[in-house]
Amino acid sequence: MHASGEMFVTGRITKTDHKNSDSFCAFVGQFMQTVTQSAEYHGQKIVMVVDNFIIQHSQKTTKFLEQYSDQLILFAPPTDSP
Repeated sequence: MHASGEMFVTGRITKTDHKNSDSFCAFVGQFMQTVTQSAEYHGQKIVMVVDNFIIQHSQKTTKFLEQYSDQLILFAPPTDSP
């Protein structure tokens, strides 16, 4: 999710008015469904680069992400990286 509230899913932009755990989980769910159902997906791990926003570490998000633990890796670059 971009700081402006835009969410990018495989070249499409979806606008959200709320930046919270619910919207992040909805984004991840939509993203995973789109990616894993594509012809190019063959079970490989997916790395999602995130900005370390607090909603990405909430209890709700952590619980939601458990279902994707074999497929998805969230990577948050160090806060001092350019």
